[in-house]
Amino acid sequence: MNKPMTKAEREAIYDRSKHALDILLNDPNNIGTRKELEAWFTWNRLSIEEQRKILNAWSKYYEDIKQTPSYLIFQEQRAVSMHGDWARVKELAQDARNIRENKDYVLKKPTSIDPWEFRHSETIKAYERLQIVIKELTNYPEADQEESLKKVFE
Repeated sequence: MNKPMTKAEREAIYDRSKHALDILLNDPNNIGTRKELEAWFTWNRLSIEEQRKILNAWSKYYEDIKQTPSYLIFQEQRAVSMHGDWARVKELAQDARNIRENKDYVLKKPTSIDPWEFRHSETIKAYERLQIVIKELTNYPEADQEESLKKVFE
């Protein structure tokens, strides 16, 4: 059985969590972090229809990537490298460089937020964990209340 935290322990954890949250949201040295969170907040404010439209655009983009010469070369490189054919891997790498240098095939990304990136964002995961900790600490039962309830049922 876990012993309930004391009020001082909860307050210390709460203060550390609030401080960490403040750094995520307001630290001028965390510009990339703030931009990522701002994009996520913007995404969450969009209507379901707008989110669905953006998701469809990005899904189409990722499906179209699978048909590009660069992607097909990458897949072939992966397959021949498993068989140890390093000469062919080098040939394919040169082909990929030529495509990139000549800009033979350019696929344009959608201009909107890429919601698939949110799933892998450590910043967003940290923000959500801090929010959960803060919420739990504000709804945490008092240790002395637990003891008084125990006495009632003994």
